[in-house]
Amino acid sequence: MSNWYFSVHRFSIVVVLQILLAGGMVSAPMGIAFAAGGKPQDDINWSAVSQLMQEQVNSGQVPNALGLISINGKVVFREAYGMASPGTSVTPETVVRLSSLTKTVTAVAVMMLIEDGVLALNDPVSKHIPAFAQAKVQVGETADGEPLLVQPKTPLTIHHLLTHTAGLAGFSPATDKLYDSQDTKAFAQGIAALPLRHHPGEGYQYGNAYEVLAAVVEAGSGKSLAEFLQQRLFNPLQMDNTMFYVPPEKTAGYSVLFTRESEQGFAIDEDLQETPTSFYSGGGGLRSTLNDFHRFASMLLQGGEYDGVRVLQPESVSLMTRNHVDPSLPGARAGDNGWGYGLSVRYRQQTPMPGSIGTFGWTGGTGTLYFVDPELELIGIVFTQLHWRDQHRLRESFLVGAYQTIQKHLTGGQ
Repeated sequence: MSNWYFSVHRFSIVVVLQILLAGGMVSAPMGIAFAAGGKPQDDINWSAVSQLMQEQVNSGQVPNALGLISINGKVVFREAYGMASPGTSVTPETVVRLSSLTKTVTAVAVMMLIEDGVLALNDPVSKHIPAFAQAKVQVGETADGEPLLVQPKTPLTIHHLLTHTAGLAGFSPATDKLYDSQDTKAFAQGIAALPLRHHPGEGYQYGNAYEVLAAVVEAGSGKSLAEFLQQRLFNPLQMDNTMFYVPPEKTAGYSVLFTRESEQGFAIDEDLQETPTSFYSGGGGLRSTLNDFHRFASMLLQGGEYDGVRVLQPESVSLMTRNHVDPSLPGARAGDNGWGYGLSVRYRQQTPMPGSIGTFGWTGGTGTLYFVDPELELIGIVFTQLHWRDQHRLRESFLVGAYQTIQKHLTGGQ
């Protein structure tokens, strides 16, 4: 397992501040006020969004930019610019590393098993991963400098993992090594052996809970996370180019992960050759395409069903897409966006930023972002493939540009 898994997971903490400003879905330079009952139509001129994507590529901010927008179930914008690898252009079908967008997919897998009666939100994690029965909370240090450990006040549950309130060890040198685990179960057992940073439910810390949830899915289903998702989600939704490892026969359509070498030049950080393992990162390991992830996002927008195929009940999607983290909880993000299951959700409107209440989505450290606005029946997806250390504004520009274009259309500005 290459160490970019760890790097992009750690970056997601930083990206909350830089891309989801103050816990919200990217502050716009001006408020987006839609007319009462107004919904955008599918005849909007999206040239401004196309232009900003091209500008990001042409100026050397990003090596590539892939974007998709749909309204009322119809794809109205789908474009790609830049290179997938030196000498090869990206296309809308190019496969990319989703990074932390994987978390929403893992949450769906958990909800499927809850509907099956195999899991329950209040299940102790130790029921499925026995190593967590020995979990202890570090509350300080002894006089000798050793960790002072106590029993958790309450069992660590699946709900705690879904909401990042479990108190897991987070990112540290001790957890770095775990991303080289031989399988998903070994990772979870390794995390279980490390002290919790707080009692379950008493704090919020974005981190590696979704790697543990991957092991919970495997324990509950009796299948690897890859097998479970393939059978229960990817095949039914015809997500034919979504996977944890890109096989050699598909690398021609895969983007390398770039890093910025100079002000306008890029080098290859991760090439196209991947070695499959049995560790499936539920927090950041999936690869996919614009079309495939649009199918997935559309399923969520439509309450668990897409193209006549139901994979989740509406009640499960509703549960996923509501805020579950009290903003007063230590570590909780401020602003208008809270945390649901595997995604951020806007649950109040106190600051001028685009997006209706109920808008949900997430971002990833390799330069990925999706957002779903149920009120407008709007889905936006934008990808680049650039190392998390290299800053850019593609994602926020795309999101704000999409809403500004809709605003202009609704107010007769075009």
